[in-house]
This record gives sequence, structure tokens and C-alpha cells, in this order.
Amino acid sequence: FGKVTRSFALPQELDEAKAEAKYHDGVLELTLPKKQAAAQKRITIQ
Repeated sequence: FGKVTRSFALPQELDEAKAEAKYHDGVLELTLPKKQAAAQKRITIQ
């Protein structure tokens, strides 16, 4: 077997700092968690 590459676009909602990749028994497992939603802030309209 030779070198294999694959690339694909990911949505911007991913938390890159928490991304993980594991390779075991010929299987590549990617864990790509979403970023936490921005905290909502309620404002009073005058």
C-alpha cells in the first residue's frame, strides 16, 4: 500500500482546539466537536 490522502471542507462551527484524530487497526477516527454557541444577552428596549 502507498500513501493515501484525502481532504474535505469543514464548517466554521468546529472547535479546532478540541479536534482529535485517532488511527487504530486501519481505521481513522476523527472527533470534531462544535463550538459552544455564543451566550445570548437580553437587552431592554426603551
